[in-house]
Amino acid sequence: MEMHLPTSSLHQSCVDAVTASYFGSINNNHHAYTKGRQAYVHALARINQALAYNDSALEQQTLTGVLCLCLYENIVLSHSTAWFTHYSGISRLIEFRGPSRHRIGLDRDILHASRFMIILAAGAQRRHCFLAYPSWRSIVWPPGHEAASKPDALLEIAVDVPGILYDLDRIKATFTPDSYALLRQHTVAILQKLHNWSSSLSYDPSLNGVRRYNPINAAALALCYAIMLVISEPCSFLSVPLLPISNIAQGTDAEQKRSLAMAIYDLAKASIGTNNSIPGAFFFIFPLYTVAKHLTRGGGQEAYHIYDYMDSVIGGVHGFSIGSEATEMEEYVSY
Repeated sequence: MEMHLPTSSLHQSCVDAVTASYFGSINNNHHAYTKGRQAYVHALARINQALAYNDSALEQQTLTGVLCLCLYENIVLSHSTAWFTHYSGISRLIEFRGPSRHRIGLDRDILHASRFMIILAAGAQRRHCFLAYPSWRSIVWPPGHEAASKPDALLEIAVDVPGILYDLDRIKATFTPDSYALLRQHTVAILQKLHNWSSSLSYDPSLNGVRRYNPINAAALALCYAIMLVISEPCSFLSVPLLPISNIAQGTDAEQKRSLAMAIYDLAKASIGTNNSIPGAFFFIFPLYTVAKHLTRGGGQEAYHIYDYMDSVIGGVHGFSIGSEATEMEEYVSY
């Protein structure tokens, strides 16, 4: 998404931090990388100054600055929790501003550009995502307007997933038959939406009959499968089949999860190469983390191949350091 940012010394520092660090990362240019880190230190200081006052904390330039710092941490990962700090930060700022301030223009663009980070921050904390509330849904896609793309439609489903994790934790702490039944109904509904979304995704058959997706749809499908892996926890607790019987006639719960995990890995290998666009690699980061986590739990050797792939391709070729720090991210992406 193209956004025309207001010009200021704050924004210049933020943009310098992102562009210089990324250039330095993919080109092994130490001078540019150092320049990016210096710009980041200056930008972070300016952001903290703005956050000290309610008026400046809610300004457009503060939000776009924090959004730039989120991108910076995907590239550099200055410390293991920095990505989560900035993801949570922009989530709190947007929520505090309220839906009415994100109806049009740059404010709306910021909201749309931040949705995935907001959902991920809520999921990491296992709490309800505010984007699932009707007042926010009506702002993201006003009545009469459908999601602009398949990935957008998927995010509209994903906003409900953190709430499922929250409700699962509450039921485990204080069980009642009614709450169990309600969560099971909600989980089945979300899972059905995910299956409907994935089955409607367009693809091109190759000569050997394997489905081929364009890079954007491939990354979105990988995210869809990753969300299913996240939901596998409440599915196991609620005795809900993770995959339709028509997809896998036989197979244990562990085998179904491995099938989803390996499908994500196959999509990544088929879609990401040295010449692919930056967004393609970026949007595979969370699905690959989820895959590695589930395969590690299963004790299989495949997890080591995933980590190696993330180190060499996501981190090495495409310059996203967060993609080569899987064990650090897993500590905070609790699901």
